Amino acid sequence: MFPQQENHSQHSAPTNDEHLIKMINGAIVASYKERSQEKSAHELQRLLTGPAMGAILRATRTLATEQQIPEAESAALIVQTFQKLDKIWSDYLIQEGLEKIRGSSS
Repeated sequence: MFPQQENHSQHSAPTNDEHLIKMINGAIVASYKERSQEKSAHELQRLLTGPAMGAILRATRTLATEQQIPEAESAALIVQTFQKLDKIWSDYLIQEGLEKIRGSSS
């Protein structure tokens, strides 16, 4: 579940390291949850009323009109396109980072 860590210290047992790693990971995750709860309502409101959302709405209506499809289908196509682009780039950048890490450890 967690990345394997080498035990660089000869003084601590692996079980103590594993427990500490879990505690640190838990604290990190908890901090993200706290930050995200505080920001999410304000961020959502800002995003939904911002100029980019206006452009997305206009694009949705334009695609629906040009393709003669319902606006709901148009919205779904636009969201799916952004999600696919995001996934492709995310996968690419992760792979590029992994290759750099592998290259620097040889």
